[in-house]
Amino acid sequence: MPRATAPVSVTDLPATTEPLGLIHLGGTLGSAGQPLQVLPSGQFIPRLLAVLPRFTQSPWQVIDLPVMDSSQLQPQDWHPLAQAIASHYAQGIQRFLIIHGTDTLAYTAAFLAECLAGTDLHVVITGSQLPLLAGLDLLPDPDSDAADNLRTAISTLLARPPGVWVSFNEESWPAQTVQKIHSRDRSAFAGHRRAGYPAVSYKPLSQRQRDMVAHDLPDKLAQWLPALTTLRIGTLYLSPQPLVTLETMLEQALNLYPDGLVILAYGLGNLPESSRLKHLLRTAKSNGTLVALATQTPYGGTEMRYAAGSWLDGLVLPTARMTLPAIIARLHWLGCRYAQAGERRRRWTTILNDERILPREEFRV
Repeated sequence: MPRATAPVSVTDLPATTEPLGLIHLGGTLGSAGQPLQVLPSGQFIPRLLAVLPRFTQSPWQVIDLPVMDSSQLQPQDWHPLAQAIASHYAQGIQRFLIIHGTDTLAYTAAFLAECLAGTDLHVVITGSQLPLLAGLDLLPDPDSDAADNLRTAISTLLARPPGVWVSFNEESWPAQTVQKIHSRDRSAFAGHRRAGYPAVSYKPLSQRQRDMVAHDLPDKLAQWLPALTTLRIGTLYLSPQPLVTLETMLEQALNLYPDGLVILAYGLGNLPESSRLKHLLRTAKSNGTLVALATQTPYGGTEMRYAAGSWLDGLVLPTARMTLPAIIARLHWLGCRYAQAGERRRRWTTILNDERILPREEFRV
């Protein structure tokens, strides 16, 4: 049975007289059919615009970008998205709603949080586990989670502080704290609100400050983001193996991903110790490869308090409680922003040591 809701007066709906940017990138929310396929924008957007007045009376400006299944996303696809936001920000739009497929939603959100830091932009990304529209007539499906997610996202867009946010299943979190935790459940994402940089780098600006930032941002992103096509950054997921196999896997991964590698280790970030592993990591560091140590464990982050992990101190970049999407996004952003590996490493350390980030104990679930 569809959930009954009390009628809402138009005058009770949140609204702003300024136009809100609307970007549809695809995903389940805008799909239909069997098997599900992303609807063309010309077919979906008019139906979406007919639904949005349920949640706000604000005007919308549609920003047209190619739609895709989010599993097809590549890092270079972040460039036109960030560029479109920056260009419309320069034209006076400050708030953007992005509809995205759930497979790679957290990665896109985390990257936007990095490259748009220093602005007073409000960006909210959402999607759904079920399509907004159903049937041959493509009418709103009352059993879908799509409408609820749109409602939460728009409320976050209008009421929360500046920053990049993810909204899903009636919750919203700073983008770089979010990861997908369930492939089917409506509670598909988890996050937290104790975010450090870059969430704290979003703040209200004076009109003069905003004008300066908005004027410079499109040109800066146009200069920096083409590097997304050439960066080679990857992940290495480890499982119990003979030590010689782990050593070979690491060597091959470092050859394949010279710009950055995320090692998904055990527990708090523990790995078996060997002289060859130390040599490989030491060589990678001298060659300029950013090797970040993360964990396969969903919550809690890393900490080098066991002997099984302490030997890695100084050889790899710490990640504290950063999620895998946030780590990948930051490696890509630093790779775009700074040409020299030493500067990328220094900036990583500066970010994690920012005094505005709460102590690690405060991050524990």
